[in-house]
Amino acid sequence: MSADRYTPLPGHGIASGNPACRTTASTCSASRQPIASAALKLGDLIDLEWLLAEPARIPDDVVQAAQPAVVAAAAPGGAGRAAVDTDLKLRQRLCRALLVAARAAKPDLPGRAVDRAFTAAGVLLAVAGLITGAGTALTVLAYDGTTPVNVLHFVLVFFVLQLVLLLLLVWFLLRTRANHAAGPGVPHRFAAWLVDRVLGRRGRDAAELLRVLRARQALYAGVERWSLFTLVQYFGVAFNAAALTAMLLLVTVTDLVFSWSTTLGLGGADVHAWTTALSAPWSFWPAGVPSLATVEASQWVRMPGAFVHGELAAQSRHGAEWWRFLAAGLVAYGLLPRLFAACFGAVRQRRALHTAGLDHAGFHALYERLLPHHTGFAGPDPATVRGAPPAAGAARTAPSPPAQPGATAVVLCWGSVARSAAAVCFAASSRFSLRVLAALPAGGASLAGDDTALQQLAQHAPQRALVVFAAGQQPTADALTFVRSVRGKLGAARPLLVLLAGSAKDPLADAEPDEQAIWRRSLGTLGDAYLWLDTLGARP
Repeated sequence: MSADRYTPLPGHGIASGNPACRTTASTCSASRQPIASAALKLGDLIDLEWLLAEPARIPDDVVQAAQPAVVAAAAPGGAGRAAVDTDLKLRQRLCRALLVAARAAKPDLPGRAVDRAFTAAGVLLAVAGLITGAGTALTVLAYDGTTPVNVLHFVLVFFVLQLVLLLLLVWFLLRTRANHAAGPGVPHRFAAWLVDRVLGRRGRDAAELLRVLRARQALYAGVERWSLFTLVQYFGVAFNAAALTAMLLLVTVTDLVFSWSTTLGLGGADVHAWTTALSAPWSFWPAGVPSLATVEASQWVRMPGAFVHGELAAQSRHGAEWWRFLAAGLVAYGLLPRLFAACFGAVRQRRALHTAGLDHAGFHALYERLLPHHTGFAGPDPATVRGAPPAAGAARTAPSPPAQPGATAVVLCWGSVARSAAAVCFAASSRFSLRVLAALPAGGASLAGDDTALQQLAQHAPQRALVVFAAGQQPTADALTFVRSVRGKLGAARPLLVLLAGSAKDPLADAEPDEQAIWRRSLGTLGDAYLWLDTLGARP
């Protein structure tokens, strides 16, 4: 079996290998305190991806410093390396243990800066909302003592327009989710450019971080989507709170007079029907629903500058009904929906963070270092065991996709591999314990064959896919494009294995190590976190 089995691709994580744990048994025992399995925060997730982006960012001494906490994290269930594949809470505890050690060695990790940036952005949006909301309310409610305040202007700005904007935002979220979009790419590019120009040397590091995270959009689309959604709501909540406050202050310290006017030929009864319909959410409060008499008496004709029924001084008694109606509508159609949206977005953001898989190739490389094979052993003291020591077995030297016996898979045979499709499928199903649904030929003389294979892959909807290239095949542009297309049909977070196999003597033989290294570098340029390079495990 090749020593390069399951090697993670460049940029996906840390170089393979299990450094010896220098922590003594007594130290580990003293440190066996349970580690909280609470959901990681946004800054934690950013720090983890930043650390995994380059192998040198997690040196051996950081791994060794984390070992006592790692042992404590695995202690509740006596968990070893095999449990990591299926236990999300264990993965969260391990990542938190590593973060503690990494932050102790390097306090200025970028996650905290990003958290501060989000907080600053929220404060700026809230301040902008306060200024804009108060200014808009003062403008719409402006009254110079001669021309009354037109309630239709207020309804249009604070009722209708806000509802339309909120519905558009919800539609955008549903649309991006239905299309499996990873979120807006333009904000990433603009933010990267901005911090690169404004922050100077430190800005370049932050810009590079943003570019790294942009490559992970498909994995953290929910986190990004709901973080931005919640952030936008800060403006909406502040806007409506400031508008309501400004309105109540004007009502308290001035004598506002309200009216309505339109060129549509509507009468008092028509407008009263509309106001009654708009008042449905607070119909339990009759004082906030304008009566028919108030509506008819408030109709304003701009040409003579007078009310249709009565003088300006006679309308002041109707003002109480109007301002209560406007205040109730501002709360019902503006403030409450924004508060609900902010809370809903915060809950969904937390849920997205809590369900982040932490299981792509870079994380599995990390778990191999944090949990050596002896971790979790609860047997007798080796000194008390008699007999010959067990023979050394073939151990993995690098991470693998999570084992999923019986998982469905589709094998795509590129070029000449299609002639040995049956043997390849049998070897792949035996090697990975998969249930192969189909073997599809690709890389032939016609591009139509590739399209057909991709369509059939989408129809089968397997849990993972294997693309098999013949040994000697170079990672050409068309081969890499096909791998990228397979990822598009398979989904963002399902394991995709690229296999190299074949020789003159054996079509299932492993490729040479130097050829694997060439493919590993080329596949690493795709930025696919769930892409593994492998072989069929047979020697020539």
